[in-house]
Amino acid sequence: SQINEKKIGIPQIFKVNGVSFHKEVVDNLKENEELKLKKEPDNKYDSNAIKILNSNDEMIGYVPKKYKLNDTEFILNELVLKKYDKLTTKFKLLVHSIYKWDGPTGLEVRFQKINKQN
Repeated sequence: SQINEKKIGIPQIFKVNGVSFHKEVVDNLKENEELKLKKEPDNKYDSNAIKILNSNDEMIGYVPKKYKLNDTEFILNELVLKKYDKLTTKFKLLVHSIYKWDGPTGLEVRFQKINKQN
């Protein structure tokens, strides 16, 4: 029997965790707005925590810890930490889509490769 071991990549688009705690800031985001990642090693719940901030350094949420792709669950923030330098220099994190309804807001973000101009 062959075991198909796929290398798990970081999803290009993912939902942000904890946005309901930052509803006012999230409500003011625009699609394609550029966001920032910031490590939070002192987080008392998770030393792999990575905050997602808007351009004014206001908190909008976290890179999710658990992420499920098809039937595989993995620790997303650990993967992002391992590739943090590459992700923060070669990619932009952008607002992909915002879902507004009563209660918590859903927010998806995406990594987009930065095209270097020659």
